[in-house]
Amino acid sequence: MFETSQPGVYAIGDAADYEGKVDLIATGFGEAPTAINQAIKYIFPDRDNRVVHSTSLINE
Repeated sequence: MFETSQPGVYAIGDAADYEGKVDLIATGFGEAPTAINQAIKYIFPDRDNRVVHSTSLINE
């Protein structure tokens, strides 16, 4: 979603535009983890890249 026309280069915040985007700083903060996960998948295509939330790592 955030990959530019240059493969492996991702844009977020003011540098990214898509249909329905709300121009708020909070939107850019929300785009960051998605772009990071896309970049990780690009760099490590064979790795299991499931997102893990820190709260799911706690065993009670």
